[in-house]
This record gives sequence, structure tokens and C-alpha cells, in this order.
Amino acid sequence: MTKTNDTVAPPPPFDRRRHARIPHPVRVQIISHGAFDDKSYDGMCTDISLDGVAFETKAKLFLQNTVELVFEIKDKEFRRPARLLYRVGQRYGAYFVMPE
Repeated sequence: MTKTNDTVAPPPPFDRRRHARIPHPVRVQIISHGAFDDKSYDGMCTDISLDGVAFETKAKLFLQNTVELVFEIKDKEFRRPARLLYRVGQRYGAYFVMPE
């Protein structure tokens, strides 16, 4: 069972971001790794930077969990773990973390 929550944190202020976000509307696969199984959800990336990403999905994800994001940049597959920071409606913001 995937945990979810209804707590919504506001997006971080723009002055806290180290790198500017740029629009990048591409499909994204969100993979939630659980103790017994993995769940995969579809989404749409809205913007991205060197440090983080924003995306929209109908999935109900648990804030502060780490998910794996898979999308294409310049015809290359890009996989990065990201920690979910905030949710506003169906939009999530996450920052990239180092693989564990």
C-alpha cells in the first residue's frame, strides 16, 4: 500500500533556488520504490533546473518520500532520485538527491 498525505506545503520562494527553472514540458515516469513492490505513475514535467523539477500527476504521492523520475532530455533518458517537497493540487515540486 502506498502512503499518501493531504498536507500541502507551499512552493519554496524563488530566491531560495540556486538555479533558475526553465520550462520543459515532457512526459515523466514517476517510480515509487516500496518495501515489497514498485509503483509507476505517469506525469508531465512542467519545469526543471539543475537542482529540481516540477511535474503534474494524478497520482497521490507522499511528501518527503524519494521517488525516481525518468524523462528524456535531448533524446537521452534521464533518471534521477528526487525528494518530494511540495504539492499544490496535482502539481508536485521535488529536489534531486544523490542516489543512496
